[in-house]
Amino acid sequence: MGLRRGHPRAPHATALRAACSCGWRGTTLRPVDWQQVAAEGPDDYDTQGPHDDWTQHMADVEHRAVPIPEDAAALLDQLRQRLDALASDAPLAALRLVAVLECSIAEAGAVAAHMARTGDQSWDAIATALSITDSEARSRLHRYARHY
Repeated sequence: MGLRRGHPRAPHATALRAACSCGWRGTTLRPVDWQQVAAEGPDDYDTQGPHDDWTQHMADVEHRAVPIPEDAAALLDQLRQRLDALASDAPLAALRLVAVLECSIAEAGAVAAHMARTGDQSWDAIATALSITDSEARSRLHRYARHY
């Protein structure tokens, strides 16, 4: 997360702040000391403050999201480990398993997308529950619903 100088004649940034692909922007502006950047190099400049702001934002987003049930998370972890082993030891078996999972995911996703939309929830509520933006939520549910 280092700093890079732009075009030689372009103005330099005066401050850093955290940002997220969801559109969130941190409110804390942290001044950039370009003499320190020049002395340390852009890759070694301290960007911990904005990173901490972003980390807090991600924790807040995760806190608002619908939790994944612990038993399902444990099963997914086991499945990932098994798939990793199969990919190395028996790649064709791993590919076959992935294909079976894709079918199962498509079917479950279609039903879940249909139920989420018939539940009369707003797109904002769905997006918050899934920890994604409103437009990503619409896209995801429409993609899943195609299998219904």
